[in-house]
Amino acid sequence: MNTIKKVTLFCASIVLCFGFCGCSSDDDENTNSSSNEKKIVKIIKTYEGGEVTTVFNYDNKGRLLTLTEDHGYYVDHNSYIWSDNNDNVKVLNERGDYYELSIVNGLPISGFWNSLNQTLIFTYDKSRLSSYNCGYDYGYYGDILWDNNSISQVNNSEFIYSGKTCKGYNPYIVDYVAGNPFYDLAIAQPRLFGLNVNQLLDKIKESNNDEISFSYELDKEGYLVKLTATYHSDEVCDDGDTETYEYTWE
Repeated sequence: MNTIKKVTLFCASIVLCFGFCGCSSDDDENTNSSSNEKKIVKIIKTYEGGEVTTVFNYDNKGRLLTLTEDHGYYVDHNSYIWSDNNDNVKVLNERGDYYELSIVNGLPISGFWNSLNQTLIFTYDKSRLSSYNCGYDYGYYGDILWDNNSISQVNNSEFIYSGKTCKGYNPYIVDYVAGNPFYDLAIAQPRLFGLNVNQLLDKIKESNNDEISFSYELDKEGYLVKLTATYHSDEVCDDGDTETYEYTWE
C-alpha cells in the first residue's frame, strides 16, 4: 500500500510540475522577470536643434543612483536617494529642486514636486501606469489606455505597432508616455511604473493629426540600439524632421 501511494504521489508531482510550467506565459515573464535584463546606461538623442547625451548610473541593487544630462551648453545632474525598504525615493538636482515619490507595494502612488509646489498622483491598471497628474495646468498629466500588455492610446494619441519586439524594453515608448518630473526614473526603471513594454511601434497618430513613423536597429542579442523617429505634419517646416536615439545597454 505504501509503495502504491509513493508511486501515485510521484506521478502527481510530475503532472503538477508540467501543469505549472504550462501556465507560465511570455506575458508573465515580460512583466515579472528582470534579473537577466541589461540596464540602459546611455542615450544619445540627435534632433534638428542639437544633441543631448544622458548617462545613467546604478547602485548594486539596480536602482538608479545618478543621472547626467548633457545638452552641450549646459549639464543637468540628478541624484536619487532611496529608503532602505524602497518605499520612498527622493530625486535632487544641483539647483536644489527635487521631487519625492511614495512607493506602496512596489508602485509609486503619490509624491511631491517642490518647484511647482505640486502633489503628484499616479494610478494603475493591473500594476501598469494608467494615469498621472504632476501638474495639470502645466500639461504634466497623462491618460494611458492598455490593450492586454500593449499601450494603445496616450492622451488621444494612438499607438500602432509593427508586430515586432525587442529584448528588454523600448525606452522611446516610456519617454513618450511618461512626463515631468518622473520621466527620467521611468526610462531607467520602467518596471517601477509597469511601463516595461518591448513592442516596436510602426507609427503614432497624434491627437493633432500629425504622425510619427519609426525605424529600428537591434544588436545581436535583440536589444534596441538605434531608433529613428520621422515626423509627418501638415506644416511644411516640420514635415520630414527626424530624431535619432542611440541606446547603450550593460
